[in-house]
Amino acid sequence: MSTVTRVTFLIMIVLITVVSMHAAIKSLGITKSDWELLRRSALSFLHPERAPYPVYAPWLYVTLFPIAALPMRWGWATVITLSLLVLALYTRSWWRALLLVSAYPVAYGVILGQIDTLLVVALMLPLEWATLVVSCKPITLLPWLAMRYVREQRWVAVLPMAGVFAMSLVLWGLWPARLQFDAVGMGTKAASSWPRLLVVGVILLLGRDDEMAWLLAGLFLTPYLASYHMTPMLAYVYKHEKRAWPLVVYTAASWLAWGLGEWM
Repeated sequence: MSTVTRVTFLIMIVLITVVSMHAAIKSLGITKSDWELLRRSALSFLHPERAPYPVYAPWLYVTLFPIAALPMRWGWATVITLSLLVLALYTRSWWRALLLVSAYPVAYGVILGQIDTLLVVALMLPLEWATLVVSCKPITLLPWLAMRYVREQRWVAVLPMAGVFAMSLVLWGLWPARLQFDAVGMGTKAASSWPRLLVVGVILLLGRDDEMAWLLAGLFLTPYLASYHMTPMLAYVYKHEKRAWPLVVYTAASWLAWGLGEWM
């Protein structure tokens, strides 16, 4: 199969999936999602004096603007489709991707229109680009990124990120001072184990030269943890675990550990 044929086939699959996701959202009558906040912020980034930047850097909203410009449901369907595509490209296995998206934390985040699944792209990128991706939502991936810098010793990789940050200050002023983490419910019961488990995160981070340990450490070091924040770590597990049965067990257990816990 030629490259052109593969690209054409991929585009067709993406379009069909977007239409299918839009039909599913409409038929199920789902009206509330986290994508609403992201969409409103992305649509207002040109007006920094009234742009709702509660928790994210403005360059995330610039990136999302083309999708946010679509009608609400079509944009939501597009984000879901891109999330599924990222998982498929990262795992490079249809059954791994299927099990992964069936795990409660991943499924929950994808349906809500959260961007944590899109952050899995960082695991596939060189350090320069990974830094830009992680900066969009560093809540759990920052420790992993920091340890990549330590391992690779390529400190100049931070220069593109520094340039983007400097430009953002020119365009939007001191936007970090406008961050309002409480506006989205940070500090809820999801953070009940913090900071008691900080020591676990530090041990995982410094004790092993292992990306899996670094990704897991981020879950212990963050002061706020929702189930979908586990998506990059789970993606790494589902890609590298060679046996199928542990992944089936992980998927089933996730619904007991997180699903019941969040809905009770």
